[in-house]
Amino acid sequence: MSVRAYKVVALQYAQSPSFNCWHDEKLMDFLEGEEIYDGRNSEGGGTMEMSVEVMQKALDKGKELELDEYACEAIRTDIAWAKKKGRDYIRYECF
Repeated sequence: MSVRAYKVVALQYAQSPSFNCWHDEKLMDFLEGEEIYDGRNSEGGGTMEMSVEVMQKALDKGKELELDEYACEAIRTDIAWAKKKGRDYIRYECF
């Protein structure tokens, strides 16, 4: 058995960011303590993937994590999108 690598032809991003990987420090600390895929580099750029369940937990702790209403609404939208698409995870690109 082998695993082959394919080049990525196109990625499509949402029009607006869901949260800030640098400024939402308490959210990032929370996420880093959960079981997620963290493919960010030493400067904080790159891909992160986490389950819808983890993002729901973050949303439930919104006040504790000092999330503003914009981030809460964006995360709610992300969760709804993932569920509509039948996905159990959400992928974010930090740049």
